[in-house]
Amino acid sequence: MAVLANVEMTNAYRSDRIKNVVPMMGEGIGSFWTDINMKVVKGDGYVRTGATSALKNLNPVAAKDHLEFMELRMIYDRLFRINPDGKPEPWAAKSYTIVDPTTIDITLRKGMKFHDGKDVTAADVKFTLDYHTQWKAPFFVESLRNVANVETTGTYSVRIKLNEPYAPFIPNLLGAIFIIPQHIWQDIPDKVDVTDPLNYPNEKPIGSGPFKFDYWDRGRELKVTAFKEHFSAPKVDGIIRIASGSHDAMAAAIEKGECDRTRYILKPSLLLDLQKVKNVVAKGYPNHGFYTLSYHTRRPPLDDPAFRRALGHVIPRELMIEAILSGFGKPGGSVIAPANKFWHNPDIKAHPEDINKAKEILKEAGYTWDNRGRLYYPK
Repeated sequence: MAVLANVEMTNAYRSDRIKNVVPMMGEGIGSFWTDINMKVVKGDGYVRTGATSALKNLNPVAAKDHLEFMELRMIYDRLFRINPDGKPEPWAAKSYTIVDPTTIDITLRKGMKFHDGKDVTAADVKFTLDYHTQWKAPFFVESLRNVANVETTGTYSVRIKLNEPYAPFIPNLLGAIFIIPQHIWQDIPDKVDVTDPLNYPNEKPIGSGPFKFDYWDRGRELKVTAFKEHFSAPKVDGIIRIASGSHDAMAAAIEKGECDRTRYILKPSLLLDLQKVKNVVAKGYPNHGFYTLSYHTRRPPLDDPAFRRALGHVIPRELMIEAILSGFGKPGGSVIAPANKFWHNPDIKAHPEDINKAKEILKEAGYTWDNRGRLYYPK
């Protein structure tokens, strides 16, 4: 593939209604850290958050797309959270110890409660991992294959054994899977009207996260209220997620003050319009995402590395970024974006646009042209 552009997260918010937004790589101001740290400047204490797509699912076991995870993570806790710098940090886990390359001991925070008042214990953590394994939770099925055994070693401690060492175990599984209450999910599906818990609607979700579920008007809005007993209680009274239906409708809602912030990407061209509106902050934030041109490398001439290198020099990256992304991006050379500072290699740069360089590469590889300018494969 040829990386065309490292794109920015294009977000907007009303500075006259909220403050203390916390951008995160790959999520911008729609991050979980904004959810719990932002404050209301003016309004009823609830932050209206706009999304262009309707929420489809509130089942934490069946969740598989980023929009579902963005909302469910407010209601359900995780053992770890990925912080704004992209590093996993203990969350529901108070501490952890790597016993050996395939064994991790975790100690939970004491005093955590589910929203119905029940204690969160190691039994819930073991149940969560076992339950997701048993029912083949779609998002975690691959990561869970490597879990050999989970055992409670105390009321608030658990030991997890892996089949083999797995470097991304903490961020990919423990930093993503939601802790579900055993006292509720142990009766699903046996005592509810479904045969598979992946089809359970979970219309009144109960977790232990920093926000409690209020209501979900499917296709329209979701309302959650701050769980003040949480160890990291939000600074707002709650969040109302509004599905606007389109990027244009969301931009209009931000402009009119009907929406306080965007949850995910807003069309870049609309961001330029919003930058002209008083009390609206509309900008691009660091992101690890990228756009690429992918090649079918089993078909000639795309099976030839020289031909692909030549193509890299005739891609008008700057023009694409300006015309399509309204300037909210940089020419890309690597799939590891500059925003991902720990892993990014600054020496890997985009091929400069240079038609003569492309011709030189092709000529050296044995390609020829006829008098009409048509390109021929090497003989």
